[in-house]
Amino acid sequence: MFQQLRSPSFSLQLLLPVIAFLPYLIFFFIDIPEPITHNAQGWIYHNWYIGISEKPWLFLILGWVFNLVIAYSIYWLNIRFELIGKRTVYVSFFYCLLVLAPLGFHSLHPGMLGGMFILFSLIFLFFVYHSKQTQANIFNSGFFWGMAVIIYPPFILMFPLYILSARYVKSTRLKDFILLFTGLIVPILIWGAIIFLKGDFHFQWLSVLQWAEIRTTWPPSLPGLPLLWYLFFGFIFLILMFNVNQYRVKKDVGRRVLTIMVQLIWLSLAIFIVFERVSIEILWVAMVPLTFLFSVAAFNTKNYWKSDMVFIVFLIFMIVFQLNLVL
Repeated sequence: MFQQLRSPSFSLQLLLPVIAFLPYLIFFFIDIPEPITHNAQGWIYHNWYIGISEKPWLFLILGWVFNLVIAYSIYWLNIRFELIGKRTVYVSFFYCLLVLAPLGFHSLHPGMLGGMFILFSLIFLFFVYHSKQTQANIFNSGFFWGMAVIIYPPFILMFPLYILSARYVKSTRLKDFILLFTGLIVPILIWGAIIFLKGDFHFQWLSVLQWAEIRTTWPPSLPGLPLLWYLFFGFIFLILMFNVNQYRVKKDVGRRVLTIMVQLIWLSLAIFIVFERVSIEILWVAMVPLTFLFSVAAFNTKNYWKSDMVFIVFLIFMIVFQLNLVL
């Protein structure tokens, strides 16, 4: 049924924005649901909350554009690092399906924007593999990680991923780790100097510390019907388990990249579970490695009807999530 999506067809790439906009049509008929917020302060989160309250449609459009940028970036990542071994637009379509099926990822959120910088940061780490510009790429990786932390402070807790990645992509030395953390500190120091000169340092520092508050409410808040989210996550877990033998990547660089990206799944989930002010938006980061895992399994299976069924089930989830808003 979805065999055509496995091609690198240019016409399908042009069709992607239209298909990705279809889930947004529901908001022409209902009120845009308010996102989950925790009254966190800070230079970007506070302004985002005011903006999305006053102009929700603007942030919906920004979310659509943002998700499209990531969808096309995933297509490029697959080609650049040979994750699937084939040029295919399937990864872009599956990403849009996966990220837009549930509620919570339609409007642009600082956690999603920070997650994009995390992905950029990891790409520079991936470039270290078979690259002569090792030091420049390591510094750039730390720099974009620092940008992610400024935008969304919980991303500082991604440090286990960077320690693992720096060792896994290439044999690194102590000075490489020093360079990585120097890159992390540089944008943070620049940002700190700016807010200090503005006389805003104390307030912004307290705003950052707010994000370290340990979760006391359980289960975490979810937009829409929580049962749908539990079924959605449960289905993802089952697919991961049943396809564990299919997650094989032929090229060495692809195996290394995919192994590192998979760590985003459990790290973002851990941050979501442990910290009170972190809400569902941080799990957006996990959608990228999940897209690659499902796509690799879809191309390695001999029974394409199985991957087609996964596609159909996620489509059903999208419809049910939207019906939950209407009914």
